[in-house]
Parts: sequence; C-alpha cells; structure tokens
Amino acid sequence: MIGEILSKFHFFMRDLVNIKILGVEIKSHTFFGYMIGFPITIFLTFIMWKRWKKESQILINFYLTFWIGFFLSYPLYLIFLIIKKQSFPAGIMSVMWLFSLGFSFLYLFFYHRKKLLDFYDHILPFLIFFLHGWIKIFHCFVFGCCFGKPTNLPWGVVFHSGSPAGLEYGNIPLHPVQIYNAILLWIIIPPALWLLKRRHFEGEVTLWLCLYLGIIKTFEFYFRGDTTAIYRVWIISIPVLLISLFALIISYYRFLSKRERILQTPFNK
Repeated sequence: MIGEILSKFHFFMRDLVNIKILGVEIKSHTFFGYMIGFPITIFLTFIMWKRWKKESQILINFYLTFWIGFFLSYPLYLIFLIIKKQSFPAGIMSVMWLFSLGFSFLYLFFYHRKKLLDFYDHILPFLIFFLHGWIKIFHCFVFGCCFGKPTNLPWGVVFHSGSPAGLEYGNIPLHPVQIYNAILLWIIIPPALWLLKRRHFEGEVTLWLCLYLGIIKTFEFYFRGDTTAIYRVWIISIPVLLISLFALIISYYRFLSKRERILQTPFNK
C-alpha cells in the first residue's frame, strides 16, 4: 500500500513541470528540487540568523561565494560531459556542490576565521541536512536517480520506465533509498539545534553532524542499486566519518584537559 502511494507520487511529480526557457528544459526534479529547495533553505537560514541575532553579513558573503563557486565549477560539468557522454552525467551535482562549498569555505577561512566554526554550527542543520533531505525527495526520488536495490517490502517503489531506476530494473519494486535518506537527514535537525544551545566548544555541532552524515552515507550503500555510486563511500563517506571521529576525540580531550586545569587552579583572592 505504501509502495503504491509512493509510486503514484513519483509518477505524478515526474511530469508535473516541463518548462523551456531560452532553449533550456526545466523539469519537475530540477524545479522542485533546486529552484524551490534553495530559496526555502536560504529563507530559513536568514530567519534563524535573525532569531539568533547573528551578524547577517557573514551569511550574505557565504551565499555569494557559494554561488560564485557553483558557476566556477561549470568546467567540471563539461569534463563529466565529455567523459560520460551524457546530457547530465550522474554524480555531477555532488561534485559541483562540493566545489561550491569548498570555495565558500576558503573565503570564510581567510576573512571570517574567528567566526568560522560558530558559523557552521548554526548553518549546517539547514544547509546540509534540511536542503539535502529536500533534494533527495524532490529531485532524486522524482527523477528516479540514487535508487535502491529490489525489495519485497510493502514500501517498495516502482519507478517510471524512462527514469534511471526504471531503465535499470524495469517494473521491479525498489528500496526508496531517497526517502530513507530524507528521513535520516531530517530527524537529526532537532537534536542538532538542541546541542547548539548546550555545546561545550565551537565546532562541536559541526563535528557531530559530519560524523552522523558519514555513518548514514556509508550504510546507505547497503540498500543502493546503482552500484556505480559505491565510489562515493570510499572517496567521501568513510573519510568524512573517520576524520570527524578523530576530530571529536581530539576536541573533547582538549576541552576536558582545559576544564581540569581550570578546576585545579587555586582561587586567588
């Protein structure tokens, strides 16, 4: 029953939008996933920024450098296009996304270094987890990419025959890995915001979120049916997991050592 509802949602959304602007075709997965998802995320971050009474200029600079980095990453798209010979090669958005985040990180590192960790503690629950979950549903699920393995579970989804999942498996029900992803990404947001008010040091929320992301992305591939995406586990997921774990251990050790020294320091009247 659940699988039928999800399948109908996929078929309905897939062809809901088909717009041509200056010769560029915009379909549902692009429109709802990115053209709607990004503005909502930006709006949410600015609302929360005002609520937290944070400096707005650093957030504005971050988004400006992010979009500059995104457009500078366009040559990567051309390289993927030549190598894979597809109009929109699989995995290219992940590469361009990481390039853009890296470009904005370098800017913040050089111009807002003292506020860097505090900034990411506040923005990652929205920029990575809310937006990532949104894209997994309204881009990946609607388009039919990042699909799962065949399953007999009642929530198995049959994808459109023209989608990447349909071309690979036909009418066989598949794990809705995109939905799994979105649920796991969204349920961590309230605990992250709870920890933000109780953190022991700047960067604590960021490290825990990166560790969590590395874990779910590593085990996600147990359910993935597009086996070519397994390289992301070894290139991105596992390194993120290990680096975050190591950084957390070092950070807590330094925090506890510093607190112990403070407690042992005699009170001077």
